[in-house]
Amino acid sequence: MCIHPPNTAFRYTKGRSSVYFKGAERWIGRFESVWGHGTDAAPRLLQRYEATARPMLDGDTWDTDRVRETVDAL
Repeated sequence: MCIHPPNTAFRYTKGRSSVYFKGAERWIGRFESVWGHGTDAAPRLLQRYEATARPMLDGDTWDTDRVRETVDAL
């Protein structure tokens, strides 16, 4: 957080800037469980959906039932 006098222009011209979050470690487990690297991780699930939906969108051949089946399988 940067505090400067009101009504003045602030220009950051040199040095380093760091931000520290107190208590962030409590969120690490939640984040890793959702965005980790396992088969149920969100990126993998999104890749599976994308692999089904993208060709349909590109080819203008949308199949709602097939997409539903893919989503249900996730």
